[in-house]
Amino acid sequence: EEEEEERLRQIPVHAEPKKCPPLGLESHRVDDDQLLASSQSHQGFSAQRGRLNMQSSGDEEGVYGGAWCAEPEEKNHWFEVDARREVEFTGLIVQGRNSDTAEDFVSTFYVSFSNDSRDWTVLHDGYAEWLFYGNVDRDSPVMVQFDWPTVARYIRILPLSWNASLCLRVEVMACQLTSEYSTIENEVNPTDNLDFRQHNYKDMRQMMKVINEECPNITRIYNIGKSSAGVCVFPEFRYTAGLHGNEELGRELLLLLMQFMCKEYNDNNPRVRRLVAGVRIHLVPSLNPDAYELAYEMGSEMGNWGLGHWTEEGYDIFQNFPDLNSVLWGAEDRGWVPRIVPNHHIPLPENFLNGSVALETKAIINWMERTPFVLGANLQGGEKVVAYPFDMQRPPKATGVGSCTITGNVLTMNDFSYLHTNCFELSVFLGCDKFPHESELPLEWENNREALLSFIEQVHRGIKGIVRDMEGKPLANATISVDGIKHDVKTAAAGDYWRLLNPGEYRVTARVDGHMLQTRLCIVGYDSGATPCSFTLAKSNWDRIKQIMVLHGKRPIRVDTTKTGASGRMGGNSANSHNAERLRRLRLMRLRKMHQQRLRDNLSTTTTVATTTTTSAPTTTAELETESTTSWYDSWFPVESSYTEPTPAEVITEIQESEPTQDYTFEYKFDDY
Repeated sequence: EEEEEERLRQIPVHAEPKKCPPLGLESHRVDDDQLLASSQSHQGFSAQRGRLNMQSSGDEEGVYGGAWCAEPEEKNHWFEVDARREVEFTGLIVQGRNSDTAEDFVSTFYVSFSNDSRDWTVLHDGYAEWLFYGNVDRDSPVMVQFDWPTVARYIRILPLSWNASLCLRVEVMACQLTSEYSTIENEVNPTDNLDFRQHNYKDMRQMMKVINEECPNITRIYNIGKSSAGVCVFPEFRYTAGLHGNEELGRELLLLLMQFMCKEYNDNNPRVRRLVAGVRIHLVPSLNPDAYELAYEMGSEMGNWGLGHWTEEGYDIFQNFPDLNSVLWGAEDRGWVPRIVPNHHIPLPENFLNGSVALETKAIINWMERTPFVLGANLQGGEKVVAYPFDMQRPPKATGVGSCTITGNVLTMNDFSYLHTNCFELSVFLGCDKFPHESELPLEWENNREALLSFIEQVHRGIKGIVRDMEGKPLANATISVDGIKHDVKTAAAGDYWRLLNPGEYRVTARVDGHMLQTRLCIVGYDSGATPCSFTLAKSNWDRIKQIMVLHGKRPIRVDTTKTGASGRMGGNSANSHNAERLRRLRLMRLRKMHQQRLRDNLSTTTTVATTTTTSAPTTTAELETESTTSWYDSWFPVESSYTEPTPAEVITEIQESEPTQDYTFEYKFDDY
């Protein structure tokens, strides 16, 4: 009894287990060389693949396996993490293998610690080595907490039993030990006085309200639509985040950016003041708020890769946009671009919005169409990469008549934005840790702050201008084309446009219905700020020409003389009849001159070859007139026997009335429009 009492006194007692943040396996703060294992089944399942929520490439034999998997022939199995310094270990999160077919996970295991990686001590509960229970499926994370923290540098997981193959993904929970003589590796002490915590929907709304109250002159809150559960989606350039509710980092970065810009503006930061004065910045932290609330309730580490990914109705918003890529590529293969199918502002497919489309997607599309965005980025979670249009892979060109088909593939969001609107949008994947712990937020802010600000500044790269008519009125929906670039943009309601371009010289053309096109040479330099390049367009008669061509099936207009009344007026309209008669007489006069010139040429030829020709030329006026009506224009311009030669004054008047207006461009082809 005395020995038992002594043993119990030696066991540390805590009211509740100490809670510490992740060491950083999932976020990759823990480097690959800090992860070791007793063995591996083959190359794709090394210890470096044993990070929480690690995803497989889908190839079971590939180099990117979905877990650490041990060699089956080995007897002693272990997975080791080197913290590189002494820390307080307080728990683990374990998970099975990510796979579409295999159901591999560790069921029970022990935990041991070391300070030198040679001598190991298995965690003991006072009676025996402490056996921990792990997973019952491959995807659900299981939290294992120690009753008291253990100070050590190394930690090992010693699997005892498993389902199918021995495979494991893990995160280690640990608190750093600090003293006045030591510093923590990767420790960040941000100078920005910001709110580094995770915000649910209510907290997010409250934060945005506070920011708006602190900076009322430069901020406003507006609603772009509602989610399927009726939750408002608030935004205030364009940055968006939260397409997938469990990808929390982008959401928090935008909330931090709001705080930062308001605070720095009030503190007279010249860079921030310049941004606010020169760019209308829209920040949308949460495009899928329903799903985020689900992931938030589960917590930072306990949600798996898919929890909160979809909307409440089951849609993946990022892949819920219409496939405009196939429309464009199919039209390009047929040679329809840009005469029949434009290379920009491609309309939505018929009845698309009546199909399987999330309410959140509809709200985003309506918002895109209402606002003339120039540049944007949506922040997501996943392997660090930036995706440009076109993110969707173009299929090989089809050969043969009728072999080109339009597929039903879904589009990614940035492709849709590029083809349906003026906005050039990127998808920025911030890292594999979709839902980082609050302790990671200061470091993530420091890593991304400069990039977030610098990308906004890129909206001024290229040219800008306003398209007006001769009276100074702005022309909306004018098309701006750049030679050598197969993608155009359009002017906004105020006639203004922005075109992203790298430094260089460009031939830029502005065109709009009812006006003559204009081309300018615009030079983009290396200095900051977009180069002004505006246009003033004169009116043209192309609208009337196109109307006439449509009415007559794009065929020459035949003058119908059978409708002439007794008084010589056509269709009962004296003005129209008189004009038509005058035009007919002018055309006949021109035909006579053309025939006389041809006759003179023929007479000259006849005189030269008189000894060999057997054809006699017509000699009378009646014969000349008869010959003139045998040409190809006879069916268009019939000749009447009652024709009288117009007076010189009438000829001058007819020429003035029949010639085109001053802004008509003879070199301009209808197909080029």
